[in-house]
Amino acid sequence: MKTLTYSENVANPSCANDSIFLQRMQLKKAAGSRVYCDHGQAYIDLSFCDTNNILGHNIQAVQQAIRDSYGSQPQCSAHLLETSSHRDLQNYLANILPSQHFPYFMSSHESVAMDMALKLAYTYWNTHGEKQRVSHLALAHSYHGPSFGTLGLNATLPGLDVFRPAAATCEHIPFPHTWLEDVQVEQKEKIAYDRLASYLSENASTVSALVIEPMLQSLGGMHLCRPAFLSQVVELVHSYGILIIADERFTALLRCGSLFASNLLAIEPDIIVLGSSLTNGCFPFGVTSLSKRLSDSLDVQLNDPHFLELHGYNAHNASIYAASATLKQINTATMSDHVRQLHFVHEKRLRALTQRLIVEKARFIGTVAAFDFVCEKHNLKYQLTSWFQDACAKERILVQCRGQTVYLIPPLCLSVKDLEHIYDSIEKIIASVPLAYITACS
Repeated sequence: MKTLTYSENVANPSCANDSIFLQRMQLKKAAGSRVYCDHGQAYIDLSFCDTNNILGHNIQAVQQAIRDSYGSQPQCSAHLLETSSHRDLQNYLANILPSQHFPYFMSSHESVAMDMALKLAYTYWNTHGEKQRVSHLALAHSYHGPSFGTLGLNATLPGLDVFRPAAATCEHIPFPHTWLEDVQVEQKEKIAYDRLASYLSENASTVSALVIEPMLQSLGGMHLCRPAFLSQVVELVHSYGILIIADERFTALLRCGSLFASNLLAIEPDIIVLGSSLTNGCFPFGVTSLSKRLSDSLDVQLNDPHFLELHGYNAHNASIYAASATLKQINTATMSDHVRQLHFVHEKRLRALTQRLIVEKARFIGTVAAFDFVCEKHNLKYQLTSWFQDACAKERILVQCRGQTVYLIPPLCLSVKDLEHIYDSIEKIIASVPLAYITACS
């Protein structure tokens, strides 16, 4: 691709460490779609790009923007609303976000942006005299961040259950996770929709907002639903006047094929939350964007600098520059066409992979794909995926697995040729999986 260039002279290696994957490897630097170990070998990276690093490692335009930020404007967080770089980024985002949305709130971390979304939803209802609206709706398997304010929204989060009694009240609706050739998808969608309708018929007056990860649940297992189902959900919730909050920290910026996954919904969300993918993972960052309907009701608060600073409006100037550079790299026709090509490769190759008896539940959207291993010995699923990761590493490919699920999350700079090569390697590896991992009778 000519859209992206990267610098081989890495001043600050992005995510280049050995504490996450393959302890025996020492990763020394990262550039583009590759990471480099201490012996000089290059690995295609589908592991460290799974969250914030969306373009690829050390993208030259982003790195240059960060350098330009120093010495151009004050780096302190005071009076940030007065700097031209902040206003320019806000206006740029306003032009590409769903219509009539404006990014009123920018902060130094996406968790602050998520908490601000919940605060603004409550503030909205409080200004309308409905202080009883303190509960939320979310979907099963959802994950909305590590902050205390979002604990109640997270359907499953091992290790943090001790905080449940103090977490905000939230009702979790079934999520109809689907995949290629899923014959039960309509039945699952009906069960989820009926459950939601039943809950709303009795409790709608106490609900502040529905919080969703549009289309794709990342940390919850790379679960996918159909756009038509999620559109029905937001239409039903919207009919009760309940607010819609779209958590797009992972799904935005072409990951789901569209610039924002919210674009695939029938109704625009009232609030959209964006995260550190805006800076390509170079800095923590968060944005809370509001629809005109909501911003008109909260005009006093949103135009009060003291209110915004009180709740964490303190984005660093270097983050603003990095975000602007990242968005300019992504928001191009060339990049959108490249994402479509990656999508077609996923579809073609996953359909072939599902012919393997040990592969099931293959799913994909935009640049993201995943599949599960069939493991009759359930207690060996972690050993199987660990073996698979090591086998991929021998082919100079780093992948991430959780449970029986293999995640394929390429950076946007990955070439179509590289993705085809990755699938060639995966097919070869799957053909050599030891039977001891997958059959109950071995």
